[in-house]
Amino acid sequence: PGSPVDISGLAQSIHTAARRVERLPGNLLLHAQLELFGTNPAHLNALRQTHTAQADAVVAAQAQQRAGADDRARDLQLKLSPCSAAIAEARLAKLVEELVGNACQYSPAGTAVTVQCHDDGHDFLLTVADQGRGMTPEQVAQLERSAPAARPGGEPQVIGLGLPIARRLAELHGGKFLLLSEPDKGTTVRVSLPAHPPALPGPPADP
Repeated sequence: PGSPVDISGLAQSIHTAARRVERLPGNLLLHAQLELFGTNPAHLNALRQTHTAQADAVVAAQAQQRAGADDRARDLQLKLSPCSAAIAEARLAKLVEELVGNACQYSPAGTAVTVQCHDDGHDFLLTVADQGRGMTPEQVAQLERSAPAARPGGEPQVIGLGLPIARRLAELHGGKFLLLSEPDKGTTVRVSLPAHPPALPGPPADP
C-alpha cells in the first residue's frame, strides 16, 4: 500500500484532473460563441463597450482562486497596479482563469507563476509567466489556428482550449495576445486591451 503522502498526492491529482474535465463542456461552448461574436458587428461593438474599472482586483481574485484550485497558491506571485480594462468583469475573470490555469497545469509545483497587470492610461496590460515545460514552435502555430495540439504517442495535450479562448477574448475586445515560449524554459503570455471603451459617435451636427 502507498504511504499517506503518496495517496494524498494521488487524490489531489485526480481532483485537479476532474475539475479540468468538468470545465471542458463550458469551454467548448464559449469557444464556439466567441467565434460567432466575431462575425456579428453588433455583438462585437457591444463587447467593446463593456468596462471593468477595478481590473486589478478582478485579476487578483481570479488568479488566487485558480492557483488555489490547482494547489499552487504558494507559487503565485502577484505584481498588480490599479488599472481598468475595456472588458466585462466576467470576461476578464475568464481570461485570467485560463491563463493562470494553463501556467499551473504545465509548470512544476514549487516554481513561480507570476501575474502582472497595469495600465498606461491607454492600454491595459496583463502578463502571466511560468517556468514550465514550454511549447515547441509547432505547438504555438497550432494555437494561432485555434486548434488544440496533441503531443505524439497519446500524451496529454499541451494546448487545450484555454489559450485559444484567451487569445480570442483579447482579439474580440480590440486587444492583442502575444505568446513567448520555449521547450523546458517556460511560457509567458502578454495580453493588451484598451483601458477604456472607444468613444461612441456623437449626434449629427445641426445643419
